[in-house]
Amino acid sequence: MRNDSRQFFVYDLEICARKAEAKIPSFEEVYEVWKKSKENNVVHPIKSSSAFLKIGDIDFDRFNKTATLLVRISDTAYPNSVYSDHVSNLFTEHQKSGTTGADFGCHVIISTVSEKNKPNTYTSLVEKMTNLPGSIVQRLLSKLLNIEYSNNNQFYVYPHPAGGLTREGEPRLERCCPHIELGGRPSEAFISDINRGRLSGVRLIRSEPRTPMGSGGFLVKEQSDLILSVDQGSVPQQLYDHIRSFASSNSAAYQRTCVSYRLPDSKRTVTVELDSKTGAPIEDLYVQSIDITRINPLLSQSSEAIVRHLEAKAKPHLIHYRDI
Repeated sequence: MRNDSRQFFVYDLEICARKAEAKIPSFEEVYEVWKKSKENNVVHPIKSSSAFLKIGDIDFDRFNKTATLLVRISDTAYPNSVYSDHVSNLFTEHQKSGTTGADFGCHVIISTVSEKNKPNTYTSLVEKMTNLPGSIVQRLLSKLLNIEYSNNNQFYVYPHPAGGLTREGEPRLERCCPHIELGGRPSEAFISDINRGRLSGVRLIRSEPRTPMGSGGFLVKEQSDLILSVDQGSVPQQLYDHIRSFASSNSAAYQRTCVSYRLPDSKRTVTVELDSKTGAPIEDLYVQSIDITRINPLLSQSSEAIVRHLEAKAKPHLIHYRDI
């Protein structure tokens, strides 16, 4: 990580509910929960309570139809920071103590208008930052909704899909805790590699409840795999679209899909794991990314508040990638 450049990944942020007929909250309703958590300094412990997640700053830009969150983590188990001067030979170590942790912050910039034909999906940029991958950002944003749901009986309430009245003659209501899913948008290079590569195999993966197997239970079942071979004479054009459609149609039973292929100019087989529901690569390596360079003033590894000049450089990229 340099102090004059940053990388952002392009994600699709989806607001979801686990009840099939649940009404999905709007982005602004979800945003108000995140804003409230920032104002109340709500902290979510992870890593056996050695690290702590929070929203350090939040802002709503109605003109550009974007929202920016600064997600921060304070990691008490992280080593002390050290600086040295090779000219003067000075060595400086900053000692941590008590509840002090190494702080890392990443900017999350979200379109407040949903994608065309995807009413609950919002294009997002997530800054690449040590200790704060997209999975951790997703975990915090979902957890804050869960905390609000547990503490506030009026969140999230909507008319019962079946209608009807209570004994008191009031409309029957239903509750459901919404959650957030972040799916990395496949990079153009990744899609191109799949389409021009030689497909060698597809594996569907289903997570299983941990079940002891064999004598003594030292072997534990965790997942089941369905291995598929390839009929090379029938492989279609625009292969990625076909694989994404196939994975999505089987996503209820198999949550992940592994695709193995070899490029024409290489002897090495590449295996990429996708989220079956969205077709999104699970590894950041294959997610669409944006490099922002020549940043001035220079950046630190974290910040107490949104860094406005970094936000200003990133927003045009978000606007470019969203389709509203």
